[in-house]
Amino acid sequence: MASSGDCFSIVAVFRTQGWGNLSIYRERKGGAARRQRSFPNRTRGHQALIRWLQKDGTRVRVCLEATGLYSLDLALALHAASGIEVAVLNPKVVNRFAATLCRS
Repeated sequence: MASSGDCFSIVAVFRTQGWGNLSIYRERKGGAARRQRSFPNRTRGHQALIRWLQKDGTRVRVCLEATGLYSLDLALALHAASGIEVAVLNPKVVNRFAATLCRS
């Protein structure tokens, strides 16, 4: 397990139109190396996403909204993968947090 001082990536997952695609936004600690990709929201897309996240060997923290069936399989696949921490967030909390940021 990596220590708290190690480099890591933060990943945000956005679902687009039901079972469609997952839009992924990845940022390395400190704001460097921002990347964005899209993967199908199916088993093969989840596997491709995990390979992409594990490619550079850094610890990864993934945040995704709880959207029922649309996010369950992805959350389970990410949880089973090594080196990936998963946070499944309440959509209402995410929405309120975003609204708070916009008011600042």
